[in-house]
Amino acid sequence: MPRKMGHGSVYKDYTGLCEFKKMSQRYMVWPKNQTRFSKDDVEYVCRPMKEDEIDELCALYRIGVPECKGTNFDFLHHPDAMQNAVGVGKTFMKKDWFIHVIEDVAAGKLCGACASRADRLNMTVWGEVGVIDPHYRQRKIFSNLLAYMNEIWPLTGAEYGLCWVATFHTISQKIMERHGWTVCGFFRGGYIMNHGGDKYYRHPVILIEKFFNDGEKVTARHMDLTETSRAILNAIESAGAK
Repeated sequence: MPRKMGHGSVYKDYTGLCEFKKMSQRYMVWPKNQTRFSKDDVEYVCRPMKEDEIDELCALYRIGVPECKGTNFDFLHHPDAMQNAVGVGKTFMKKDWFIHVIEDVAAGKLCGACASRADRLNMTVWGEVGVIDPHYRQRKIFSNLLAYMNEIWPLTGAEYGLCWVATFHTISQKIMERHGWTVCGFFRGGYIMNHGGDKYYRHPVILIEKFFNDGEKVTARHMDLTETSRAILNAIESAGAK
C-alpha cells in the first residue's frame, strides 16, 4: 500500500518577521463605486461597466488598443470572449476579470476603460489594460481614470496591487508615482503586442506596486539575497523613498 503523505513543516519559520492572517478569511470583490468629474465643461462618470455594454466596450478596445489582437488580451476585442472573462447574469462582476469605464454623460458614450484582474488566492489585484477613445485622447481624462482606479483597487479587499505601465507613456508613469505607486522592476521582454497584419514585437514594460489593507504588515521583512539582488532592492527602496 502506498504511504499517505501529509503536509510537511514550513521551510522557514517567519514568526516575529511579519504578522499573519487566516487563509480562510481571504476575500475579494469588485466594488461598484462611481465618481463624477468635469473637464472643459464636459461631465464624465467613472463607474463599473454594465453587462449590456460589452459590445460597445469591445469596439472601444479594438479601435483604442489594436495591439491586443492575438495576444493574452485578445478577449478585450471580442464580445463572447469578454463575456467569458467578466461573467454574465449571476456571474457578472463575480469572476477574476472586470472593467471599469469612463462615460461621457451628455453623449451617453464610453470613452475610456481599465481592465483589472483579481488574483484571489494571492489577495492581489492587477491593473492590466487601459484605453481612451482616440477622439478623447487630448482631453486629459486618462489621469482621472487612473485616480479613480487608485481608489477602486483597495476596495476590492486586495492587500497588494501590481500594474504594468507602457514604456512609451511617461504620463501614466508620473500619474501613478503621484498616487504612491513604486517602480519595482522592468519586464524587458514584456508582452507580445500586435504590430499590424501578422507581425508582433515584445514591448518592454515597467512593473509598479502598492500595498493596501495591511498587506505590508503580513509581508516578510527578512530576505536572503545575493549582492546583485540586494543592490537592486536598495535601488528600488531608495527611489520609492524620494
